[in-house]
Amino acid sequence: MSESLAERHEAHQDVRKFLCERAAKFGTTTDAIVRAAQQSNARFTDLLAKNLGNVNTFLARPDGAAGFVRVTTDPSGTRVISAGLMRSGQVANGVINGRFVPLR
Repeated sequence: MSESLAERHEAHQDVRKFLCERAAKFGTTTDAIVRAAQQSNARFTDLLAKNLGNVNTFLARPDGAAGFVRVTTDPSGTRVISAGLMRSGQVANGVINGRFVPLR
């Protein structure tokens, strides 16, 4: 049996739980969310001192609600370290104030 993308990315237990709950709510799978994050061009380096270098990927919510699903990886992009929901204003403010810098 092959391991899932979430397992390969060594997601923390609480992150895995969050992703599983959201995936079920949105009618998708954890793997689909992680795969979408891997393939997305909406990647931003987090310059907040305690998060320096982490990569945030913002995905449109699959349920069509306003805001984003945020998937955060370590700077190398090999390990999912966090996931959550963010409002559009939070993302916009992060970009405006220089916290989130587009990854090129």
